[in-house]
Amino acid sequence: MPEDFYKVGPPKNRQLDELGLRALQRDWAAWPGEPSEDFIHRSQFNLLYDIGVYLFGRNCGQAREYAMYFMSRCQRLAPVARPPDAQRYLRLGRSIEATTAPVPS
Repeated sequence: MPEDFYKVGPPKNRQLDELGLRALQRDWAAWPGEPSEDFIHRSQFNLLYDIGVYLFGRNCGQAREYAMYFMSRCQRLAPVARPPDAQRYLRLGRSIEATTAPVPS
């Protein structure tokens, strides 16, 4: 997925939040090269599910329904070739952890 997919905020000033950063790190660790279409769908669903868990809690089916609803409305994104730079996100993750409060689970 393109890095911008994981960011939040207005179009001119999109930023990675803790949820997006975790999803980006998880996906980049599992996807070292060009992604398959199946992997792109799975990444989109996982991010939307994580958002649903944040909004509704892990113990309810609403998180899954939320992800499924948006997946049915999403346009397919083309794979994006990019050179791996895992260190950039590890450094960014440490700086976000130092400045943000924990997300309720």
